[in-house]
Amino acid sequence: MATGEWIEWKGGARPQDFDVPVEIQFRGPKYDSDRPASEGLAGDYYWCHLDCAPNDDIIAYRIR
Repeated sequence: MATGEWIEWKGGARPQDFDVPVEIQFRGPKYDSDRPASEGLAGDYYWCHLDCAPNDDIIAYRIR
């Protein structure tokens, strides 16, 4: 399945419907824009940004 471009996420409400498949990038020492850190449904994640631990801080996502 083709994937979309990475979308920078700066916080707020979950950006996609609960059942949309996404790939998530977290801030942290192993950040790599070409490697998804996690894959699942948008509703599977706690969409945290800046007010959470660095490894839980979602900084980008793309639709799978």
